Amino acid sequence: MSEEEAVRPFESDDARLGAYALGQIDELMALFYGVISFEEGGSPDWQAMERLFSKHARITRVTPEATDHLDLKGFRNMAEELIEVGAFTSFFEYEIARRIDRFGGVLHIASAYETKISPDADDYIERGVNSLQLIREEGAWKICSLCWDDQAAESAERLKRETTRPPPPPR
Repeated sequence: MSEEEAVRPFESDDARLGAYALGQIDELMALFYGVISFEEGGSPDWQAMERLFSKHARITRVTPEATDHLDLKGFRNMAEELIEVGAFTSFFEYEIARRIDRFGGVLHIASAYETKISPDADDYIERGVNSLQLIREEGAWKICSLCWDDQAAESAERLKRETTRPPPPPR
């Protein structure tokens, strides 16, 4: 069986999450990756990011050195410091696969990604999986938790093999 034949269709494990909700999640995830990406000399779209996240959201980054526990303001401060010291001069992150699980009013999204230095770069810098939890707030799905491990390339590869890829990002 080829890799393409082994790929499961991109759909929710929960039949209660219909086409309309899946469309909302597609839009939210495209915005999620769009707001964090920026050209050289730019920065993430912090105002748009605030609209995607619950005001109570927690962001957790796991690295070999430490685990950072942040709110949205702390995440912004960390990212701006990394941009200021030149750790990132441009940043483009794209979703390459996704799995959605619903538990009542909570969605869990495992979103495999690639990070590149430009949208046209052939090679990626890293791959990983963003783990997001969403809840309904103010009539929309909002991210209430985001967690990722900088060393999760193998997990991203597995998720990519087990699911179909979302639509490619607009260029």
